[in-house]
This record gives sequence, structure tokens and C-alpha cells, in this order.
Amino acid sequence: MNRPTDIARQALAETRRALACVRDLIEDSDLLQRDVEDRVGFSRGYLSQLLNGHIDLKVRHLEPLLEALGLLPGQYFGALFPPGRRRVRRSGRPRPPLKVSKDVIRIYGFGIAEARELRRRLEQCEERLEEMARSDAVAALAAARRGDQAGG
Repeated sequence: MNRPTDIARQALAETRRALACVRDLIEDSDLLQRDVEDRVGFSRGYLSQLLNGHIDLKVRHLEPLLEALGLLPGQYFGALFPPGRRRVRRSGRPRPPLKVSKDVIRIYGFGIAEARELRRRLEQCEERLEEMARSDAVAALAAARRGDQAGG
């Protein structure tokens, strides 16, 4: 019988834990899943499929989900990887509201603002390159027209 490797099992367990943390955060909010879907722009049922593991959770899902819940990425990662202990939710036992120190938020949020800024700058570069390509194409067309007019 083919059994998954320890690494694959650990990755699956961590993915389930990450999804459970998102599910807990939604449950702890005053929002229904459909409200979160509306805020994020997901179609009906997409969030349920995501939370049940039918769709792989990706960073591109996580950021808008956290924004819809009014949370910073550092708060999520602080809850997912609490310093010094693992945060496990026991079925049926309420968990106190999410409280993570500002230091933990800074530590786990470090780099996210920089990544957003880098993305913004890359998009600006892409736009500028497109503008340059368009202006080069316009210049080439104008030169071709001038050549046609001179030759004809």
C-alpha cells in the first residue's frame, strides 16, 4: 500500500490547520460565510469549497479574506503560529477573541507591506514598459508612413 511520506502528511496537516484557523476566524466574526464571500468577491459556495479543502488555499485567497474580516495578516499568522505554544481549538469549546500582541503582528506581518509595495512597483514598471512599447510602435508606424510618403 502506498502511504504518503511524513513530509506530505505534515503538509496536509498544516494545510488543514491553516484552513481551520480561517474557519475559526470567520466563526468568531459577526459575518456569515455568504457575507464574507460578498466582501471578497467569491461566487456562492466558493468559500465553503475552499474551507473544506476542495480548492487549495493560496495567499491570493488569504489576503482578501483577512481584509474582509478586518484582520491584518500578522494577526492571522500570530494565531496560526502562536509564539511558545500551539493554538488548538477544541470542538465545542469557545475560544477567547483573537488577541495577539503588536510585537507578534509586526513579526508575522513583516515583509507583507514590502511585498505589496514591490508588487505595486512591478505593476508600474509593467505599465511603463507597455507605454514605451506603444510609443515605439507609434514611432515605427510614423517612420513607416514617412517612408511610404517619401517613396510614393
